[in-house]
Amino acid sequence: MTDQTRIPPADGSDITATVRARMTFPDGTSPDLIDHYEYGAGKSVAAHLDRIPRRFRTARTSLLHRSQAPDLIRVWATDPAAETLILGGGVGTGKTYAAAATALDYLTERLARRLDGNPHFAWWSVASLLDALRPASPNCEGIWRVVKSAPLLVLDDLAHVRVTDWASERIWMLVNERAEKQLRQVVTTNVTWDDLTDTWGASVMDRLREGAVVADFTGKSLRKPWLR
Repeated sequence: MTDQTRIPPADGSDITATVRARMTFPDGTSPDLIDHYEYGAGKSVAAHLDRIPRRFRTARTSLLHRSQAPDLIRVWATDPAAETLILGGGVGTGKTYAAAATALDYLTERLARRLDGNPHFAWWSVASLLDALRPASPNCEGIWRVVKSAPLLVLDDLAHVRVTDWASERIWMLVNERAEKQLRQVVTTNVTWDDLTDTWGASVMDRLREGAVVADFTGKSLRKPWLR
């Protein structure tokens, strides 16, 4: 999937360096204020990397293979009206890697422009999110507030759950509220649109599809075969 000699550092120091290099300040800005923003950028990069599964923390859009639809991802990234990026394809085709790369690019852009937002993105697999939102789970209300309001939400592995009425209602409430606020999301899935509609209902999927950019990952699995 990537040129192994070009894999960036897992601590995100390259992202922090890029953000600092791209930050601009009006003439006469206090050096202390500049230091404050630069220090905050480093802290934010570290905090957001912690939200991404460890094996995807070195993901960068510059390293995407052509089978991972980098052109379509750039279309979504540069079109604010395209609220949802849907990455679909078979198992192992690099959807989660591409989602991580997209989220980190988004973070870089927001930090470089010194835009408010904490977190700048939230990351959840759908199964883990639904588990965390159950009333008996610790901080379920806090998590619910974050996923409803984060500037970018990554929902990994849509449909990899056993759907109940409660789960379906939660996902509907989430996508509907984010659509009303015109917030952005990246969704990965390895099932067909018809199967998603059967699982979550037409109302959920129509909300996600509205103005979406859909990237179909058609390549072969990028995962290593089992050793024999």
